[in-house]
This record gives sequence, structure tokens and C-alpha cells, in this order.
Amino acid sequence: MEIVNIDLIRQLVIIIGILAATAIVAWLLFRLLSRSARRLVSRSESSLDDELLEAVRGPIIYGVILTGIWLALQQAGFLIDPNTPLVKTIFFVLYLVLGYWAATRLINSLINWYGREMAQHTETTLDEHILPFFRRIVAVIFFIVALVILLGHFDINVSALVTTLGIGTLAIALAAQEFLGNLISGFVIMVDQPFRI
Repeated sequence: MEIVNIDLIRQLVIIIGILAATAIVAWLLFRLLSRSARRLVSRSESSLDDELLEAVRGPIIYGVILTGIWLALQQAGFLIDPNTPLVKTIFFVLYLVLGYWAATRLINSLINWYGREMAQHTETTLDEHILPFFRRIVAVIFFIVALVILLGHFDINVSALVTTLGIGTLAIALAAQEFLGNLISGFVIMVDQPFRI
């Protein structure tokens, strides 16, 4: 009985140590990405690095915290088995959400920077009109990719879903021919600019 108690105390100390180290690393990363790295990127002329640093700061810190919790769970076999399918699925979904969040923040930062810094210096206003549409398209593509990865993890046949989406898209395109024709005409007018407001 005494040996079991010593092993239990040792495991609890290891878990607390991992969680404390995770908290310290997350705090140090927060300080580093908030002050030191910001001072470093502020020396450059472009604000792109500032935007990218701000975009990845949150996902990196939460990724470190999630990894620390995963490592602590590996030592907590007396409470919960970390190798059960449920626990693995929960962490897979959490890591997928973190990756999706980081990717969308990076793309939004790039689009915001381009709209603020580069699009204003071009001769046409085409950039300002296309950027919101491009942002929506990229968001939909990222969401579909994340959904396909998630469904693939649960062993759901993704090819049938993709085929259904293709047939549904074809049906919508045939039903909305006039709308799509007007949409393409609008893009042609924006690109050619035969007249301006």
C-alpha cells in the first residue's frame, strides 16, 4: 500500500511539474511575442511582419498549453487513460481547430495588410472590390478542407460527400444561370473599367 502511495505522489508531482512548466513556457512566449519580437519587427519598414506576428501569437500560446495538457495526461494513467479513442479524438479536434484558427488568422492578416498597404498605391480600385470576395472564398475553402480532414478522421466516406457537393453545385449553377451571368459581367466591368462612378 505504501509503494502505491509513493508512486501516486510521484505521478502527481510530475503532472504538477509539467503543468507548471507549461504555464511558465506559455507566459514566456507571451512576453517574448508581445514585447521582444514586436520590437524586432518594428524596425522593418513593412507592417506585414507585425500583422503575421499578431496573427500567430494566440495559436502558438494555446498550442503550447494544449501540448502541456496532453503531456500531463500521459502521466495521469491512474485518472484517465490518455490512449483511449475518445481522448485522442478530443485532442485531434482541438489541434485541428487551432490549425484552422491559425491559418485563417494568417490569411486575414495578409489580406488586411495588402488592402491597407498595397491596394491603395495601385492605379485601379479593382483590389478594394475583389479583396472582400477573395476573403470569403478563402474562408469557405479553409472550412471545407478542415471539415474534410475531420470527417476523414472519423472514417466517413469523404468521396461520396465531394461527389454530392459537385452535383449540388452543378444543380445550383444551372438554376442560377442569370445570377452567375450577372456576377461574371460585374467582374468583367471591374477589370476592364469601361466607366467609373
